[in-house]
Amino acid sequence: MRIMIESGFHGADKELYRDFRVGALLGSPITHDAAFSARVIVNFFDGGPRTTVEYQIGKRDPIKMQREERLDPFVQEEFARNEATKKPWVKAVSSSHIWTERLPTDLEVGTHCLRVRVVDEYGNDHLDHLVIEVTGSEKGPTVRG
Repeated sequence: MRIMIESGFHGADKELYRDFRVGALLGSPITHDAAFSARVIVNFFDGGPRTTVEYQIGKRDPIKMQREERLDPFVQEEFARNEATKKPWVKAVSSSHIWTERLPTDLEVGTHCLRVRVVDEYGNDHLDHLVIEVTGSEKGPTVRG
């Protein structure tokens, strides 16, 4: 599985992609201001209609994720980053094994372990995690003189 965080910044102009390392736009840190609109995205390879996916942050209750047919943001980033070298007929296509859900709106500033649990169509458990960091406001600290 691939676990990603997608926020408004992550959907920014593809011009930004050349200035960041691969995957940097799909993880953390996330500013506290942007966390309310951020989504957890899990691509569980070969997942299907009977697959269940949930995530849990710290000791909070697990949150069930929704299956959604959409482009994988990691693949989108890769294609945008390498647009000049890829063949014109190569395109990212929607995936049927993506699950999404919003981050909690009350997530505190700090470092958090986001654990993902998947139960596949055969009843097998799959576990993985992603460490995320929520930072202070984009505006930064106020300096008083």
